[in-house]
Amino acid sequence: MPIIEFRAPMHVPARALWAFHTRPGGFARLCPTWQSVRVESAVGDFANLRVTLAIQQGPLKLRWIAQHENHVEGVCFTDRQLSGPFAHWVHTHTVRPITDTTSELTDHIEYRLPMGPLGALVMGKKIERDLRRMFAFRHERTRLDTLRHECFAHLPRLKIGITGSTGLIGRNLCAYLMNAGHAVVRLVRPGRANLAHDPGLPTEVREIDLSKPSPTLAAALTDLDAVIHLAGEPIAAGRWTPARLQAITDSRVRTTRTIAGALSTMPGRVRTFLVASGIAGYDTRGAKNPADERASYGAQTTLGEVARAWEAASNPARVHGRRVVNLRFGIVLAHTGGALPRLLAPFKLGLGGTLGDGPQRWSTISLDDTLGAIEHALHTESLDGAVNVVSPEPISARDFAKTLGGLVRRPAFVRVPAGLVRALAGGISDELLRDRAVVPTKLLESGFIFVHPTVESGLRMELGLVEPGEVTSGS
Repeated sequence: MPIIEFRAPMHVPARALWAFHTRPGGFARLCPTWQSVRVESAVGDFANLRVTLAIQQGPLKLRWIAQHENHVEGVCFTDRQLSGPFAHWVHTHTVRPITDTTSELTDHIEYRLPMGPLGALVMGKKIERDLRRMFAFRHERTRLDTLRHECFAHLPRLKIGITGSTGLIGRNLCAYLMNAGHAVVRLVRPGRANLAHDPGLPTEVREIDLSKPSPTLAAALTDLDAVIHLAGEPIAAGRWTPARLQAITDSRVRTTRTIAGALSTMPGRVRTFLVASGIAGYDTRGAKNPADERASYGAQTTLGEVARAWEAASNPARVHGRRVVNLRFGIVLAHTGGALPRLLAPFKLGLGGTLGDGPQRWSTISLDDTLGAIEHALHTESLDGAVNVVSPEPISARDFAKTLGGLVRRPAFVRVPAGLVRALAGGISDELLRDRAVVPTKLLESGFIFVHPTVESGLRMELGLVEPGEVTSGS
């Protein structure tokens, strides 16, 4: 029977490493970005948890049922496959303290492939490669998350309301903050509570109407410590017809105005209001240096006008000692949504290349750094007003194409003319063809540390190209 063991040192105490694995959100954070995995059910407490997973592999949908057992608090637990794609699977997670501030994680897997010797001959080497790739990712994700959570572990845990919790950033943020020990409340539109239901990430769900002020909204917010407003009509999901552009605007400006208005009149305990925004308000065309938060925010573009109105709508919330932070997001690089899958698709066909002329600069940020920046903004009282959520190093569209092509081992010689980009992408094409070189001065000055300061390091994480740590295998 094949046995493979992965060991990784962690620069956090054993209690923090154990908490990462046993708190809600841990499993979601450990799911590889390149796999489609959904929790269908989760029954029992952690020590005796039985989980049913739906795994999509191309056209095939696999079901995996696993049972937790052999739980020793603070030390180890095992998950055993009851039914699924393997003939046998037992995975033991062990946490070992090294010093008061460091620890070691060991994942010990014993497995047997279906179809006996034939299965081992046909699939054996590929399965071992897949496991090495997966656990390299898992250990790196564990290392990064635990280090960041530990920075704020001495502060009180918060009760946080999140809108847009089913979007790319929102759904990952729910898992990330719950895993840090916070209580998360999903704030959803009336009639959409079922969409926010996730057996693998149990949260309280409250239905609120953000189209207009109401007494029920204040009641839904009054017991929260912080509100993170991420809701908004996706800007890249279709062509910008007048009706769609109005929906993009209203879903941001009107909803922000409604929440800010409620916060301006209610006492409540909400101290922090984080509001999504974007870098579209900057115009850096012809500028030698990237813009930071002190630069003019008056770009005369469609999204630039939306962004300015969006931020202005949050101003009424600056009362009762509340802190308002406008998170000006750049291009968030995530394998599971946003711009990256669209940019990656032609490379997989061997048709990847530069959009437009190529010198225009993009300001990107990895998904891990996006979540870390939000956590940092939650706990850092000195941050207020506009905060650029981008990596420190803007990149040209040409260099981005070269980097992505090199990582996926595909050519990047195609140049897509600006006219074709506009024809295919519609309104959002202006953001891809325009120079948007922005830097995160306020994040850096407040002590935030980027784990993926470059496009390449962020893409390596999202594409599962992390180098594995210590591995032993046998049978």
